Amino acid sequence: MPIVSEWELPRQDGLYGAVTYNPDYAETLKPAELFSNEYATEEMFVSSHGPFDNPADRGPRSKALRMRVMTSMAGWRRPPSGEELYHAIHAKEPTDRQKILIRAWEAEATDFDLFGGFQEQAYSLQELVAALNRAGVRRCRAAAFLNQFAKKTNG
Repeated sequence: MPIVSEWELPRQDGLYGAVTYNPDYAETLKPAELFSNEYATEEMFVSSHGPFDNPADRGPRSKALRMRVMTSMAGWRRPPSGEELYHAIHAKEPTDRQKILIRAWEAEATDFDLFGGFQEQAYSLQELVAALNRAGVRRCRAAAFLNQFAKKTNG
């Protein structure tokens, strides 16, 4: 059950439409070990950014993380930053606030945001899925998108 002390996610209205939290999504995230632990290449990072983008917008300064946090979590009592989300994703033992932040990220982020964080070298797909699992996220909206990048298994 999500922790809602600082955050409630009934829905987000806006550019991407309404997103409703539903713990009964049909698709479950595949195990993190089935995802690559490689970061996006420099070529992938450069090809995904325009001439006016800041080349420093990667890793903890990822624009994909920063923009989603700024738009979807601005109303929090203590609004998080993109850098805080970055550290939450990389925390081996996340705090309750970090778990809330990761859950909100998954529920609010579009597929473009999820892949954008990867392209901007904020995380590998394995790190992202492991972070979701540490936050208690198994069945989720993002699973259908992320699972297509998992390695195929026999069976």
